[in-house]
Amino acid sequence: MQKTKINHLAVWICAALQFGISGIWYSPLLFQDRWLQLMNKTAEYFQPTSPIPFVLAITGAILACYAIAWLFKVLQVNSAVNGLRLAVIIYVVFLFFPHLVYTGFSMIGYKLAVLTTGDVLIAYAATGLVLGGWRKTESPGKEE
Repeated sequence: MQKTKINHLAVWICAALQFGISGIWYSPLLFQDRWLQLMNKTAEYFQPTSPIPFVLAITGAILACYAIAWLFKVLQVNSAVNGLRLAVIIYVVFLFFPHLVYTGFSMIGYKLAVLTTGDVLIAYAATGLVLGGWRKTESPGKEE
């Protein structure tokens, strides 16, 4: 029986995809204006911006994608559909509801909570599809 191993190329592609999805999500094409309105801020408030949030975003995407890939390996996720299902479960249980709790206690507003996690849902769904469907296997007797 062949064992699944982490597909590093797929992980890096998913990390770039997650970063790109968030960039488009918060752009003027989609939700920049609504996000600014819910934050009660203007675009000028965020200018000039530090590179640190961008470094943290891409680092977080890489770490999340590797964690999901490792989990898929351990749980032997064997298809894009199963990857999608598990990634959405991870999002709902470990991201969405904890964020809603934080939002509720910090009085930020649930509309903002949903808006600021919507891109993560799409990113995790895409990651689940890619990592679940684009698997690598190792020959019997070889360990990663």
